[in-house]
Amino acid sequence: MADIRTKQQEYVTPEIRKKQQLRAVRSKRIGKRKKRAQVYQKAAVLSKNAWGQGASRALRSAPQDRMRSAEVSNCQMRSIQHVYQNRNYSDSDEEEEVELQMAKVEAVQTEDVIQVNEKEMDKLLRELRTEPKEESDQASKFKLYEEFLKTVEESRKATFEFWKDTKEEFTQTAGQGNAVKQVEKDLKDLDHEDNLAIQWSESRWFVYDMMVKADSNNDKIQKLMKTVETKLDLLQQEDNDCPFCLEPLKEKECHTLGCCHQTCSECWDHWKNLKGSQAFCPLCRQEDFLSDMV
Repeated sequence: MADIRTKQQEYVTPEIRKKQQLRAVRSKRIGKRKKRAQVYQKAAVLSKNAWGQGASRALRSAPQDRMRSAEVSNCQMRSIQHVYQNRNYSDSDEEEEVELQMAKVEAVQTEDVIQVNEKEMDKLLRELRTEPKEESDQASKFKLYEEFLKTVEESRKATFEFWKDTKEEFTQTAGQGNAVKQVEKDLKDLDHEDNLAIQWSESRWFVYDMMVKADSNNDKIQKLMKTVETKLDLLQQEDNDCPFCLEPLKEKECHTLGCCHQTCSECWDHWKNLKGSQAFCPLCRQEDFLSDMV
């Protein structure tokens, strides 16, 4: 730890301090963007799972109970829609609320006695090819589709707004032109006529074709969010120095904190030995860290 302290005292000039403060602010901002991208990916998974559990639950219910059985999943999808609508990325309280909402939906789905795997999802989807004879069956399946479609529509809006809010992180960094072009191509593809067109067939119930398209778009948005998360992660790591020893992280074994910031593993171990359970991120609490070290 003495070596680290010596380096800090030697190298942390007022200019370096200002540079580190600006880097800490930007790194924290990018970390928030990454977390939001992760939330949107999870939302896509949970919304599809909500549809699958709801369809399976309604299928097992008596005709008079099908709408009520499906409503459990419809409520989950409405909660996910609210997550997409809550787009104040800079508000920490709202961000915490969003993560809490997602955690609640995930917990309910995990504890549900009905668990639907990928194979069963495909089977439930194929069953939509045949129009149900019973009115209660039609109503429950159509309502599940309707809520799923609303969720996908809200995810699309949130995705475009998220990129509008995030794009600047890349345009302000040299050499990120290709990253911007790739994401914007993927966004453009979401609205391409071929992607939006539905392949109708008179031999199938129309809900099947609409659900297939909604499901496809849900998957594409999830993949796009994963792409953006990966690019943000690389952007955050690019030319990053360890905030302790000020040496390039790309030359060291790294430790990633819960806030998504990184230090070299050796320095973090020293810092934990020094601060114990009070060890904090040196970038999130930049001023506290510098006053401790210098």
